Amino acid sequence: MLTQRDKARAKIWTRLWQQHWDTPPAWDSLSEIIRLALLRETVNLQRPLILEAGCGSARISARLAENSARVVLLDITPAALRIAKANCRQAILVQGSVLRLPFAQVFDLIWNAGVLEHFNKTEQRQILDEFSKVLRPGGSIVVFTPFAGSLLYRIAKYFLERTGGW
Repeated sequence: MLTQRDKARAKIWTRLWQQHWDTPPAWDSLSEIIRLALLRETVNLQRPLILEAGCGSARISARLAENSARVVLLDITPAALRIAKANCRQAILVQGSVLRLPFAQVFDLIWNAGVLEHFNKTEQRQILDEFSKVLRPGGSIVVFTPFAGSLLYRIAKYFLERTGGW
């Protein structure tokens, strides 16, 4: 069940993902660095169960699935899930909020990139608590966030906040 705040976030992200529907996301060096870091977390596991919480395009998870991972993709907006499905056909898709994970199973790896910085500190703790609830003992949580102290990041964030994109 999405809260009013979740619905407001979903509206912003729906606009973003609808703009990118016709353009497949490009593979880049940062995506490769993230993929390799995630593979290191599951190297000793056969067919690890991976949750990308806030999947967006799921291009990295699609590459993980090629390495025999079982992938579950969670996003708050159906627009992102449509793109994710096109990129990662073998994944299980779930619409929902990272603030209230709708899972009973446990995951070997839970990860996201560029998600937590969109939440306040209290919500960030709640998200990490949610991740912990559905992580198997000995599993890994990996979160990639931009450096919020970077001048370029701060300028972009300021602009996006003023224009309703953050």
